[in-house]
Amino acid sequence: MKTDRDEVERRLARFRAVAREAGVKLTHQRLEIFREVAGSLEHPSAEAVLRAVQPRMPTLSLDTVYRTLWLLNDLG
Repeated sequence: MKTDRDEVERRLARFRAVAREAGVKLTHQRLEIFREVAGSLEHPSAEAVLRAVQPRMPTLSLDTVYRTLWLLNDLG
């Protein structure tokens, strides 16, 4: 199940603000991974995030997804 588009955009704006405050670089990979997590009503696994994002970003690795999820956790 997916979250509505306006809510995803609000979450993305908040993520961008928090990341900038923390001095975290907002890479395309990080934004796509966060967009996928922000659009889910469930708690997706790293593997599920990878499967969802990989069609748009075929070179994305599971390691990158894990590192980004840890970063998101650290940012709160």
